[in-house]
Amino acid sequence: MNSRTHGREIYVDFGVTKPHAVLTERSRRPSLVDDLGSLGLRDARVYLEEGRPRMKLAKIAEDNRLFVIDGRIVKEFRKANAVVKSDADDAAIIRELARQTPDAFRELDPREKREIVGHTAYGYYCHLTGLIATLKNRQKAFEREFGSSLPQIDAALRTLEREKKVAMQFFSKYSTQVKRLDIRGMGPRILGGILLKASPARFPSLSAYLGYCGLKGHAISGGRYSRHVRALYHQLATSTIMHKDPEFYGLYQKVKGNLRERFPDYSGTRIEGMTKNRLATFLAKRVFSSARATANGTDRTRK
Repeated sequence: MNSRTHGREIYVDFGVTKPHAVLTERSRRPSLVDDLGSLGLRDARVYLEEGRPRMKLAKIAEDNRLFVIDGRIVKEFRKANAVVKSDADDAAIIRELARQTPDAFRELDPREKREIVGHTAYGYYCHLTGLIATLKNRQKAFEREFGSSLPQIDAALRTLEREKKVAMQFFSKYSTQVKRLDIRGMGPRILGGILLKASPARFPSLSAYLGYCGLKGHAISGGRYSRHVRALYHQLATSTIMHKDPEFYGLYQKVKGNLRERFPDYSGTRIEGMTKNRLATFLAKRVFSSARATANGTDRTRK
């Protein structure tokens, strides 16, 4: 199929736990493919349902044009035409809809495609980190129980650590923004995670951004915020304290002192948590304003 997929139209019904069904303009039966990257797609127009797994889309996003359609439209077409649900039939429905109602599809813009690739790279890094942490914990438990570690575990950890270093290279693209922000304790990995998971460009206002990041009281009480992004900002707050950033460490000490005066009955742990939350909020404001200023060409972040 590789030699015939350059510059052509491709219709895909994704399989999450099974092969993908792929049709071309004229094919009568779909090809079943485990890995879309193996198709060698380049300059093709790819039609598919919205909300497909990022990892699978990332393999074809950069070199092709992607057109997505709301899955409800596919479902309505299937129901109206009494079509039995199957991967092959859904790929055929997507092809038919692209021919009959092309306006029902929305092309992913360059930013969305970059986000797909970025989210996939970030997710891969996070899963590697979690896997390494889990394996190290298992290794320690094994050593406590049996007195020594298995060579296979040691070898696996070395392999995973090497892979993690390779995965980390993706975040080097954020080094310029890290230098521009000039905050001690902020590295490309944390900033990259923040910008990928909560890009300021996606939010109409600072208030909306802080709410999504879990740094507004109403967002916390309502439970409508990103726990992952909140955790990233708290990691950043902790890191700036450890590295004693000239601006934010001083702010941390000032806020902590004020909170101790206001709430003398609160435990030290509670005061520390409240202080870090305030510091995380100030950091989020700085990231938001810097990203907006950079986008507008007016960045005056501290030099």
